[in-house]
Amino acid sequence: MEGCGPCRWASVYVGPASDADRTRHQSYRLREKDLHRYRDKKQAGEQPDGTTREAMDLSDRKQQLFYDKERELTEDNPPELVAKTKKSLTNQ
Repeated sequence: MEGCGPCRWASVYVGPASDADRTRHQSYRLREKDLHRYRDKKQAGEQPDGTTREAMDLSDRKQQLFYDKERELTEDNPPELVAKTKKSLTNQ
């Protein structure tokens, strides 16, 4: 770039709009990833708690909790109660 310092800086745009556009684009990309993950879970037969990343992470943690404790639940409880708990925690 040729010219004096102020002339060079006048051609560079830095402002809130550039950050807002980048942030909007990033949030759109993240939202798209969340929706793809939701679609994949639905195709696998699951029913996540929502379409956001936080909701799907919560759903994953609840499923993992059930599968970690499944043996203990089946030993101490009637099958009907275990089936209800599995349905509510795994959304299947």
